[in-house]
This record gives sequence, structure tokens and C-alpha cells, in this order.
Amino acid sequence: ADAAAAAAAEEAAAAMPPERIERPARPPELLRSDGGAMCGAGAFDQRLADDVAGGESGCQRSLMHRFNFASDLLDRAAEAGEKGIVVLFTWFRFMAMRQLVINKNYNIKPREISAAQEKVTVRLARIYRDRPELREIVRVTLATIGRGGNGAVGQRIRDEILDVQKRNNCKGGMMEEWHQKLHNNTCPDDVAICEALLEYIDGGLDISKYWARLAKDRITKDRLASYDRRITSEPSFRGDQCAGLRRDLREYLKTLKAVHSGADLDSAAGAVLGYSQSSCKGVAVQVAPIAPVATAQLRKLLGLAQRGAEHARQGGDPVLALEPMIEARWELRPWTAFAGGADIGDKLKDVLYLDLALEGAVRTTIEGCLARVAEAWPGDAVRIAALALENLAMSSGANHELVLCLKQFRHAADAAAVASLASTGDEQRREWALLAKAAMDRLQRELASQSERWTAAVRAPAEGLGRRLHVAEAILAIFPEEVVRGGPAAPVAQLLRALDPLLRKLANLGAWQIISPVRASGRLACVDTLASVQLDTYAEATVLLARHVGGDEEIPEGVVGLITTDTPDVLSHVAVRARNEKCFFASLMDPTVFDAISAMQGSVVLCSPSAAGDSVTVTRGGADAGGATDDAAASRPAAAAGIA
Repeated sequence: ADAAAAAAAEEAAAAMPPERIERPARPPELLRSDGGAMCGAGAFDQRLADDVAGGESGCQRSLMHRFNFASDLLDRAAEAGEKGIVVLFTWFRFMAMRQLVINKNYNIKPREISAAQEKVTVRLARIYRDRPELREIVRVTLATIGRGGNGAVGQRIRDEILDVQKRNNCKGGMMEEWHQKLHNNTCPDDVAICEALLEYIDGGLDISKYWARLAKDRITKDRLASYDRRITSEPSFRGDQCAGLRRDLREYLKTLKAVHSGADLDSAAGAVLGYSQSSCKGVAVQVAPIAPVATAQLRKLLGLAQRGAEHARQGGDPVLALEPMIEARWELRPWTAFAGGADIGDKLKDVLYLDLALEGAVRTTIEGCLARVAEAWPGDAVRIAALALENLAMSSGANHELVLCLKQFRHAADAAAVASLASTGDEQRREWALLAKAAMDRLQRELASQSERWTAAVRAPAEGLGRRLHVAEAILAIFPEEVVRGGPAAPVAQLLRALDPLLRKLANLGAWQIISPVRASGRLACVDTLASVQLDTYAEATVLLARHVGGDEEIPEGVVGLITTDTPDVLSHVAVRARNEKCFFASLMDPTVFDAISAMQGSVVLCSPSAAGDSVTVTRGGADAGGATDDAAASRPAAAAGIA
């Protein structure tokens, strides 16, 4: 009875919103980093890429062979600097995207894989420590592979699955096939398979839940059947097995994540704070805390972050998760930014993985609350955007412009807080909204600049190495965008998209948001959605006027300009493509101006963004702005048309 009461009390406490933390008042300048950023030149070490491609056939035997080969190349890559590390990053990224063969005619013990993997991550962490100019590219390289571990941690993958099967009487079918695959060659796919089994159980044994979870990681029936130890059966559990399997698979998931999922928050926190797992085959796991790092304050912040994340998932205030997540990253700064932290040797890689996990948790929290942000009071949305920007600045090298943007955002958030408490009129509300909009516009320009830098940095090595490795052309085409959209800048861009119409309305601003500011001339075609024509080819230069653009569409061949009433974020697929292909792209929020432009359908038009980047004129026949009289409705002065 006492145990039941204690469990009930614990459950009730977990359901309560976490406490709001008091954050120290730190100047944004403390985040400034003058080096460590990708230069974006696009150069790469061709000889190293040749060696990677030449060694790929041997790496296909197992992940142990791949990681051992990578370890042999690391010194050369570091000596070549960014040109070398970017080759390894691209190679690992292809592996993470499941574009490379990870097992062919070879049986390998999990402990040998985890030990080889740890050797690579430890050496990458040393490069991060010793070569500050490479920190940004090393950081994203670490994010493509799991943390690895010592032999005991890896061996547990092999041993524990047998106990799971025995305890729950599931020794045949899919579970036996998976068991054989785990014994033969475990890989990151096993994390997704375990999570898919849990979703199948939690979904009332609905098999579609299993396949939906696998699809998130690009794991198909064909991929499952491609392993040396093939998985061709679907799970088929009985109702009376579910409780035990749920308990045991959740515990087994911790074992899998300890090796394969470096950026999982629970697993990464355990590696720093310490954890234990009960004996399996006579061997228990006991990971000691990293003494200088695992402080009581860090432990408290991580607990609040995890509770806050759950609270946000249930519709609660995301700030209760974001603030402790970012404050926990500040606790790690002495080691991630080398600001006076005690030497922790090879444990640095565990601290870096915890920092990556916190960065990712911020992203997940923001993506889960975007719909609520769009409906929130703009002042709250600005404060959330400032937290997301702080998260980005912590992860970025050469971040001077980001730090200045953060300073502006905080100033706007403070002004919004004052305005919310006072009895202010429209002019006062407009004033702080203008402050926030100025900060937002400056930040969007910087995000676009970062996107172009990363695209330039990874496109050439991706194409050069990818074709040697027989990576699908469709993957190579989107590789740079996937890198950009997979980073900490993406949630910031998504927040700005939600925030922009709120600020425009509050500040009574103009109609245009310019995403790709180039002049364009072509025949105007009006469509309802970009998706409906994305696979079309236009025989002549065309400007599309599309009411709906989601952000994931392709720009049709022959299109030189795109205007929409939607507001895709600056790092969306279509926005990145528009900038890379020098295609004019802008959002138009004034329906009157939109209708005036649509009346020119079939005519050749010229789209001219202003020098200030805050308005656009669209004229018929390629005339200069302010040309033909019948274009006046579309190109009239900003004060009259609301275009500025």
C-alpha cells in the first residue's frame, strides 16, 4: 500500500507543470565565437575522397570495418583541415541516410562494433578540443554517428535480447529474425526497430504503427530483407505478452541507444550523470558520473528539461522546457567552448553528445509548438524565438551576427513585456513590434547567408564522393538542403515564419516578404498551388503566381520567379532552391495587390525588388518600375499600395 501511494504521488508530481527557473542575466556577447565556422568554399580533399571510395567495398562487411577504416583516416583528415573533415562528414552522413551497405557476408559481435565506434568518436572529440577552427564541422560529424561504448555496453545488445525473448515467450517469427540480425551485425536501424515494436504495442497491436515508425527512418520492407540475417516477418504479439514486452523493450532501448544514439537526451544525460543497469549474463553496467560536469545543478536542469518537454507535448508552455534545456547547455560551456573547464580526457565526447542532444531537444520542442506560437500573443512568440536563437548561437562558429540579432530580440522581448503590463496604445505596441520585425529581418538575412555557406561547403564533396559510392542522384540533389534543414537554424526559421504575420499585423507593415531578392522577367502564369505544377516544364521563362506554397515543393523547370500568399520559412526546400538557382521568390500578404498582379496573367512581367529589400514592383512587358499606366495597381508607391 505504501509503495502504491508513493507511486501515485510520484505520478501526480510528474503531471504537475515544472517550476520556472530563474536564469542569470548574461550579456549575449558571452556567446560570441570568432572562429570555428565552415568557410563555405566548397573545396575538399580529393585524394582522401578517392581513398574513402576505394575502401568502401571493405567497409560494407560491417560497421566495425567502417569505423576502423574511418579511424585510420582521421589523422589525414584533420591535417587537411576543413577540406578533409568535410569528406568524412559527407561519408558518415550518407551512412546515416541509409545510402551505404552496412553489412555483407560478415558476422560481427556488437561489442566489437561499439568499441570501434567509440574509438572514432573519442578521436573526433580530441580534434574538436585541439583544433578550434574545425569545431563546427566536427560537431555535425559527431551528430551523424552514435556515441559507441566499451565492450560491456556493446555485448549487452547481444545478451539482453535473449532475456527479452525468454521472459516473454517470443522466440519465433520476427523476434527471432531480429535476434539473429542483432547477433550478426547490430546497427542504428535497431533503435528504430525497437521503437517501432513499442509503438505497435502501445497502438493496440496495430501493425500500421510499426511500419509508420520505420518509415520515419527510411526503413522499408526491402531494407529489412537486405540484412545478412533478413527480417521478413511482421511482429505478431498476443495481448497477454504486451505488458512484459513493453517493460523489457523500453529497458532494451536504453542499451541500444547507449551505443547507436548519441543525440538521444535520456541516453546522453545518463552518460554524463552516470547510470546503472542490472546484471545480464552475469555482467552489470555501471557508468560513473563525469565528476566535474555532473553537478547537482546540471542534474536538476536536465530533470526540469525532461519534465518540461513532456509538459509541452501535452500542450503546456514550451518555455518551461526551453529555458532549462538552454541553461543546461550553459552548464556545459566550460567544456564545449573550453571556457575554463577541468580536463576530462576522453569523456569530452560524452559532454559533446549531451550538448548535441540538448540542441536537438530544443528543436523538437519548438517544432511541437509551432501551431500554438502562431496563435499566441506576439510578445510570447518573440521570447520563444529569442531562446531558439540563443540555442543556434551556442552551436555556431563565427557567430557575431547571430549574437547581435539575439541582443535585438531580447530588447524587443523586454519592450513587449513592458507593453503588456502597461496601458499602452496602438503606437506603443507598434513601436515594439517594429523593433522585433527589424531584428527578425536581420536574422532572416543571416539565416539565408548561413544556408548559402553550408550549401556551398557540402555540395561539391557530396556530388564528388556520392557518385563514386553510387548514391542515388535524387539524394545528391537534396543533400545540401537536408544538411541545412537538419541543423539548429531550422527551428529558428520556422518560428520566424509563424511570427512574421503577427508582427506585420501589429505594426501595420507592408505587404512583401522577399526570400530570394533577384530581378526576374518572364511570362506570368497563375496557379492555385505550386505542388500542382512542380513537375511541369515551362518552355519559356515564367513567373508563377501561386496562392499556396507549402515549402517542400520543387521549382518547375523554366520558372524564374515565384510569388505566393503563403509564407514558407527561409530554410524551407523551396526557399533554399530559389536562392541557389537565382530564382526570384517573395511572399505577398496584400490580397488587393495580389489580385492586381493576377490580372496580368499571360503577359511578360518584370519583378524588381527594392534596394532596401522591403518591397517589390511587378510591371508588364519588362518595363522599369513605375512604367506602364495599367500596371499602377501592382506597382503603385508603398504608401498607397501598402507594399513597403
